[in-house]
Amino acid sequence: MYYDNRQDENGGYTKNTVTDPGKANPIPLKDITPTISGGFMNTFNYKFIDLSFNLSYSFGGYSYDNASYILQDDGYSVISNKSTEQRRRWQKPGDITDVPRFVYGNKKGGNYNSSRAIHSTDHIRLKSLILGVNAPKAWLQKLGIGNARVYFSGTNLLTWAAYDQYDPEMSGVVGFYTPPLKTYAFGLELKF
Repeated sequence: MYYDNRQDENGGYTKNTVTDPGKANPIPLKDITPTISGGFMNTFNYKFIDLSFNLSYSFGGYSYDNASYILQDDGYSVISNKSTEQRRRWQKPGDITDVPRFVYGNKKGGNYNSSRAIHSTDHIRLKSLILGVNAPKAWLQKLGIGNARVYFSGTNLLTWAAYDQYDPEMSGVVGFYTPPLKTYAFGLELKF
């Protein structure tokens, strides 16, 4: 079912339902530009331990999941893998779902834009974290070392997102993109 989205005399849009998506007019629904975005960074030192982190956030933006054409279609594209969300597809009268009925080889279907593929990009991400431990100076003097520090460093460690099927930092039209990699590093710094 689609809304026809015909503009009325008051500038509003009608919400008559149609089964042929070709009879539904596209209208702008959401903005890709976040209302607010930014970050927060800080460093803490306590005795021989240091901790620094960087958080980024974005709220109020949206993106369009272009991959849903293939992953959650109505049976028009049968040669591609499908999303696990297809388990919630419409199957019989009375079903309430946002995933269309799947009919193998559906010739009447097709890839039509739908608000079903618009998702919030609201998120908070721990972009980086560094935790270091310095060896006590008394130990190092005996070895002739000026400073020794063991540390852990990580990037993209945690993401809290309104929609977690793709990277929330992507905006506009999102397809089959590689998500940002999580990296972990351990190191030893020595100064003589």
